[in-house]
Amino acid sequence: MVLLVSLLALGSVASAANKDNVIGSLHDLSGGRVPVCESCHVSHGASGDFLWARTLNTGGGAFSGLEALCYGCHDGSVTSSGSYVFSTSPSVYSHKVTPLGSGETPQGDDCDRCHDPHDDSNGKFLVVRADANVCSACHQTGEHSHPLDVQTDYPLVRSWDPAATPPVVGTRLWNTTGTVVVATGSAYIKCETCHTPHGAHTQELNAMSDSGGVLCINCHR
Repeated sequence: MVLLVSLLALGSVASAANKDNVIGSLHDLSGGRVPVCESCHVSHGASGDFLWARTLNTGGGAFSGLEALCYGCHDGSVTSSGSYVFSTSPSVYSHKVTPLGSGETPQGDDCDRCHDPHDDSNGKFLVVRADANVCSACHQTGEHSHPLDVQTDYPLVRSWDPAATPPVVGTRLWNTTGTVVVATGSAYIKCETCHTPHGAHTQELNAMSDSGGVLCINCHR
């Protein structure tokens, strides 16, 4: 009965997504085998929820829910630099999640608040806009918010690589669509100029420390 319920739960998750967008995507780990689903899910002897076939990364108890599944690959053990979320580094932060069963409301507001592992039609498996203003899909800006989509060449430090040792932190400028970082010359301020959902330097998801106004001084000097 437990297995049947688990299978039904998995079916409801899978049917809610566009499975065709897994095939040929970065989450297609089948190597040409069919079915693709077996790369991540098994019917018997799974190691976690959703009949998970891969190794969970609980971060010593820090991660649960979908987060533990995702970190099984996205902790740098499988994915390359730029595609993992720095779970092992105490000096960088990622967007907070609310694991299923935590007692908080809404429940299940986990990695899936931004990502659908079965659908890469937006890019980066995002369920919202896949550009450097992605924050505004949930976080509304107002009259007294920092201006966005403004062209400038102000930032003194424009490099950003949280995977470096020590991490390289700065504020990035973007092309008009927010899809490409512009390293030199005039470009545009986007949400991810100052913030980043993964590899942030502070709990506020700042791209660099704001201690002593460092983040602001990088432009307003």
